[in-house]
Amino acid sequence: MVNRTRSTKSVNDLFFPSARNGTAKEFPHHVNEDLDAVFASSSTSFRELIATIVYGKWLNGSYDPRRDLYACNPRPLYEADDGIRPVFLDRRIPCGQSPALNIAKATPQLNEQWAAQRRPQAHAEATLRIVDWAMQQDEGTLLVFTAELGRRFDRFATQVSLTQNNLDPSASARRLIQTTRMLIEKHPDGGTIPQALCGIAVETEYLHQKEYEVFGARDSASATNRTSKKVGDISVEHVENGLVRIYEVTVKKFSRQRVNEAEQSASIYFGGHIPEGVIVRVLCRASDIPEGAESVEGRAYLAEMESGDILFEFVDIYEWLALKISDFTPEQRKYFFTEVQTFLNKGKNGRIPPEIRQAWAAGFAEQSESDDQMGDFAP
Repeated sequence: MVNRTRSTKSVNDLFFPSARNGTAKEFPHHVNEDLDAVFASSSTSFRELIATIVYGKWLNGSYDPRRDLYACNPRPLYEADDGIRPVFLDRRIPCGQSPALNIAKATPQLNEQWAAQRRPQAHAEATLRIVDWAMQQDEGTLLVFTAELGRRFDRFATQVSLTQNNLDPSASARRLIQTTRMLIEKHPDGGTIPQALCGIAVETEYLHQKEYEVFGARDSASATNRTSKKVGDISVEHVENGLVRIYEVTVKKFSRQRVNEAEQSASIYFGGHIPEGVIVRVLCRASDIPEGAESVEGRAYLAEMESGDILFEFVDIYEWLALKISDFTPEQRKYFFTEVQTFLNKGKNGRIPPEIRQAWAAGFAEQSESDDQMGDFAP
């Protein structure tokens, strides 16, 4: 194999050749099985990592991620204007910002230790087996393999498109509350869904108050506040008076590390000096409250804890969301419905798993006659 130059044309020619069927070749059964598992995974980063590695191998025949994952300089290989991601987006293939870095953070080599630390572990192990096999192939087989990856990416894009919803907006508080709770309980998607639902609820609250701006509603749950310069998962600012609310959203234990990260984010936001009276509202479940927090009797307000210069208030995520939705006007409920549905259809570059969209649709598929008769005033 020879060294080649990265270009949009090379990505298209490699993954999406015009004459795919001309070089059809059977792959070993275990490779097809592992590809099936990786492309069915809720974590799209595994398949995007494989694409990045294979492209790196095609550009430089001596590249081997099992020895040095970053030798191919994966960020520009995937993210740059002449890299993989822009081509995928043009073809409406759901893809992330930088999977090679997200799924392989601080990983010098792709090996069993890397796979053991990733979730779902079975899909990480399948990824590793695919890479092991691909690195042993000659150039002709590698070309056919990349075309197979392209076929699967195109097929995945079609599947996503077919599962997108276009339901009429519902103003039923009951159905909105039931369905959003079900999504958080059964389809959290690594925290992405709870953060989006709560963020869109905050947006809806300030829908007609143009002097306020909401940040973070649709951000990736994997983006750390400290590195992204955010003061919280979700924040609200007044155009003249500045920051008015900070929210953290989690359905995992709000650990000491998470507390420290929140303090660091606030310190960065305020230029190194956190003013008096800063409150961070943590939307979570009772089981997520950290040790040391002082419990409060009640269903919504669960506990509070002072740490450094910040007061952390722990609020039940289900009760908080239910109260918001019940307090919305019919217009606001329809706005909330529409924005959530749009997010589930498109997400962060279309990466929301199809089963989550299907679950959303199921929550509203059987609109009762009483709902229809009540119209905008459904409870």
